[in-house]
Amino acid sequence: MKLVERVEYGGGERSSQIVRARPCNASAKAIEGIFGILEQRYFCALLGWAGGDRTNKKTAKVECPTEPFPGTLQDLRIQIAACLTLYEHKPQRGDLNSRSPLTSLRSRKCSAGRSKPS
Repeated sequence: MKLVERVEYGGGERSSQIVRARPCNASAKAIEGIFGILEQRYFCALLGWAGGDRTNKKTAKVECPTEPFPGTLQDLRIQIAACLTLYEHKPQRGDLNSRSPLTSLRSRKCSAGRSKPS
């Protein structure tokens, strides 16, 4: 897999930081990793959550059908937003070096703002 690739754009050439994953290799895509973390660590606590594999239920009653979410759609939105807030603020290892995704994003925005010519 190439991390930097030369790409032709309208006659000019410039480098790209696009990571190209094989079409059937979803786990190589960054967004799939984020979904996996959200599902395994946060969404699994939501009432009625059946998980990504409906045939292999991760619920309290494995032999019974999954109970639906007991609240309204707005209640579900609030709980998902709370899960996303927890994810954004919790420090992570790996590429984030024990920083939270939100802290990492803010530091990138600050450094990008400083590097722009005046």
